[in-house]
Amino acid sequence: MHVLRRTGFCIGFVAVVSVMAPVSATTAPAPAVLSAYGPPVSSAIPSAVLGGPMSLGVSPDGTTRYFGTYGGGVYKTLVSSGATSTIRLPDFNGNTMRALELRPDGKVLYVVDQAAATRSVIFAPLNPPTKPLGHAIPSSFALDVSVAPDVKHAAIAAGESIVVMDLATFATRVIALQRSVESSLSASTLAYGPQGTQLFFANGADRLERINQDGSARTTLVTGLSQPTLGAIDQMGEIYVGTSNTTAALTAQLLRFHGDGTGRTVLLSGYDQISQVALDGTGSVTFFGTKYVGQSVSTTVVRLPLRSLAPLSPRVTSVTSGRATVSFARSTAAQRTFTVTSSTSPALSCTTTALSCTVTGLKRGVPVFFTVTSSNGFVTSPKSLPTQTVKP
Repeated sequence: MHVLRRTGFCIGFVAVVSVMAPVSATTAPAPAVLSAYGPPVSSAIPSAVLGGPMSLGVSPDGTTRYFGTYGGGVYKTLVSSGATSTIRLPDFNGNTMRALELRPDGKVLYVVDQAAATRSVIFAPLNPPTKPLGHAIPSSFALDVSVAPDVKHAAIAAGESIVVMDLATFATRVIALQRSVESSLSASTLAYGPQGTQLFFANGADRLERINQDGSARTTLVTGLSQPTLGAIDQMGEIYVGTSNTTAALTAQLLRFHGDGTGRTVLLSGYDQISQVALDGTGSVTFFGTKYVGQSVSTTVVRLPLRSLAPLSPRVTSVTSGRATVSFARSTAAQRTFTVTSSTSPALSCTTTALSCTVTGLKRGVPVFFTVTSSNGFVTSPKSLPTQTVKP
């Protein structure tokens, strides 16, 4: 699964994702989640993260978090131990670490910063402790960054445009965007699709859109959202979006959509603002969850762990001499590979990325059934329910 992404942005010194509090301060309901996920786990933002957190990145294995701050620093926290260290950016003279993006293998961290003195935007690949090299982009500010799955290009949300950068030459190309909503930005947060040819972006006001990397075929996918921030797109093309509570009648939601904008699913609610949505390789979701109580604001880092669920509906679909084909269904989009195992002794198995697999070498006339497990690259699921018993 593509590395978990972060979203969110600010203009000047005011975070756009935090500009609105509820009309009336009420106690938010307890977060509600889908059964496919475990209970959300909240943790305090490390006190060492000075200047206030603005952007969030998560390593593919989910064990390390990166925080970008209003002061322009980057902090790394090991989730298991809570230890926090600072990543120094000697070439940067910025006031805001606007966005972070990890390469799919987690080895290089890309950052976008804005220099306080020159108001120039800097894009830099950072591989600690290597000194980062900054590259200016043709825009007065940048709000978010996404790196293509093949690591050949990066896209930077620049409000009224999207800047596409070649990561080999650092040459840039600007995709101008006409505003979809008056008084709003055109692109505030963005993410590459799994094929690396399409960009998905939110305007920060009410909608989610899609455009080809060459600037063609701009399409509106979803409208009617409340200050959406586009966070992550998984390998199945599912889109993860956080929203904000802008009236007393609304509650922020963590949403998931299919790649065409259909299939809206509420993964979690109960906060006043959900931003910086990131998805790690385990399929778990991490984000900033904000609640307003009276005049105070409380923001924590929340992890919504994906349960390791067994594949669904396993069944033998064909039987021939010494062979049986088993079909099944995904239980979560994070599942990458599947292993079908026979009940025989010794057990026989096959592994696939498809939704069916053929086990060979079975003894003729011996009754057998099959179970299926899945893996997301980090965790193996429990066994599925058994198939019907057959005689090859």
